[in-house]
Formats: sequence, C-alpha cells, structure tokens
Amino acid sequence: MSGRQYDRAKYVAENASQEVIDEIDKGERTIFRAYDELKQNEPADKDDSRPTDKKSASIPKKQKPTTASPETTASPEPSPVPVKPASQEKNKLLSKEELDEFYAEFEKNCTPEQRETSRLLREIDRLKTENDCLKNNILQFESGVIGYEHRIAELETELASANARIAELAG
Repeated sequence: MSGRQYDRAKYVAENASQEVIDEIDKGERTIFRAYDELKQNEPADKDDSRPTDKKSASIPKKQKPTTASPETTASPEPSPVPVKPASQEKNKLLSKEELDEFYAEFEKNCTPEQRETSRLLREIDRLKTENDCLKNNILQFESGVIGYEHRIAELETELASANARIAELAG
C-alpha cells in the first residue's frame, strides 16, 4: 500500500459512515471512490473541488469520530500504522501486555513492507522518548551545576572571610 493509499484509507476510516466502510470491506466500493466522494461532499471553502459524477452517490459522513478498532477499520489491505484498540480511551495508556497483543495481531495481517514501516515507526518513537529523557537529564545536570557553582561562590566568600579573620588575628 502506498503512502497516498494509506492516507486515503485513514481519511475514509475517520470520516465515512459505517455503511460505506462495510461496502469497502465487501469490495462493493473502493477506497479511492469513497475518498473522492467524501472530498466532494466537503464544504466549498476547501480547495478540493472535483466535479461530481452521476455514479458517485453522496456518502454520509460520520457525525462524531469514534475510536477505531481493528475490527471496524475499513481497508482491503492492513494499515502500516496500527489502529489503537477500541478499549483505549483518551489519555489512557495501554498496558505492556495489551500493546504486545495488539502488535502481534497487527504483525499477522500485514505485508513485510508494512511490518518494516511499523517497526521503524516504533523505533522512531522509542528514540524520541530516549531523546526526551536525555534532554531532561541534561537539564537536571545543568541545574545541579548551577547549584554547585553558587555553593562554590558561597564557600569562596566564606574562605576569604576566614582568611581575613586569620590575618587580623595574626597581625
């Protein structure tokens, strides 16, 4: 599946009604046709203004986007980026077991190219997380260094004061 095909499938999955998604699953409608029809039905202020043909019936859009699940996502080919399980709520993290189960299911239903793309995306996410942790460590280190520099300045002031007191007592 090309990147463009994936983008269209994602758009259709997010915007088309369940009826249209079912038609795609049954092979009665293509992703491209559903995508075109959805784009044609968008408000006129958008740039995409392709003419409507008689064959293109109006596709009802979803009223409220819902969390897609692997069972309801419409695409004749598996998506290279996994769809989050329906059980995942906004701001709720999946457990390690849920995530492993999800990726295992995904791996069974995709091509080697999609598998590699998914692996690379997960690696990128892992590296971003590691990078964020390293940045945080650097910030903590820098703030610690600043704290030590202040303490060194205080001790140098105390040392100068003590040396002056010693010179006063010796003199």
